[in-house]
Amino acid sequence: MSMDANERVGATRRASILMRMEAFYLHALRLSLLLLATVMLAAVAWFGIAGLYRLTRDAASVQPAAVMVTAEEVADLPAAAAPQAKPRSDPAAEARVYYKGFVDRYHALYTRRFAPFRQSDDPALTRAAFDERFVGTDQRMAQIGEGLLDFAEDKSELEQLLSTMTQVADLPRTAERLRAYKAASKRLVKRTVRGTRTERYCSYYGYYINACIDYSTREVPYSRQVTEMVLPKGVTAPPQLFGAYQNRALELTQSRRREAAEKAEAQKAEILADNARGSANIWLAIQIVGGFLALMFLFLLIAIERHQRVLATRAAGPEASDV
Repeated sequence: MSMDANERVGATRRASILMRMEAFYLHALRLSLLLLATVMLAAVAWFGIAGLYRLTRDAASVQPAAVMVTAEEVADLPAAAAPQAKPRSDPAAEARVYYKGFVDRYHALYTRRFAPFRQSDDPALTRAAFDERFVGTDQRMAQIGEGLLDFAEDKSELEQLLSTMTQVADLPRTAERLRAYKAASKRLVKRTVRGTRTERYCSYYGYYINACIDYSTREVPYSRQVTEMVLPKGVTAPPQLFGAYQNRALELTQSRRREAAEKAEAQKAEILADNARGSANIWLAIQIVGGFLALMFLFLLIAIERHQRVLATRAAGPEASDV
């Protein structure tokens, strides 16, 4: 009998150890499931919020940024003055009136800040010549009539140009360049001009009639000596300096406008890509929710099994309950 009792005690102890190991395993499994469920809920919140934010971004709201050109940048001319840029144009009912007023103000700036530094033998730049050279009202009005450009945009650009050129005129570098021209002396220079000219020649001569029957033309090279009065290197007359400033201002403005447009397009592409990623994030969040529900179902099964095991242990009696 003592052997049977010892065997029962040993079996009970082994069963107790196994049940404790199983209980520990189930407890660890429950904790792991709860931790995983918490991570899944956090992931759902993150992907859901990020996806909604990306979906709400509107690519159509991105517009090119306004560009500005400073006076210092315009005055920073290259070694050789670039050729003048042709002004652009735009349409509107009051365009003619506006362009007339703009030419008056623009010409007044030139007359007040640049013209006083011309040399005695330099011809004065009349308003009409100034308009044709630096503004081009007639060309602008023609383009307005053809509907090629927008007057409101052109008006804004011209006002910005006038403001920039006014600031450039106040720079010390501008005053130095104008004074250098005023004090400069032109010198006589001879140079050789080479080119080609069209020459007419007899291509078919009739000896039997002693006369040319057919004539043709050909290009022949030529060279000639010219004498002219030139300024020292680096010295620029007021009209050329004004034109170089205007040309640089327009070049910088157009360049930065292109950069702003490219940047806006890049932002639009980024927003569209974000929209696509937002949709993917929302779908991933939905999948994680499905996984979370499956995980909770598994957790429920474990809880039910644990509850049934506790009930079975209690029904087995005090000894099993102690186990």
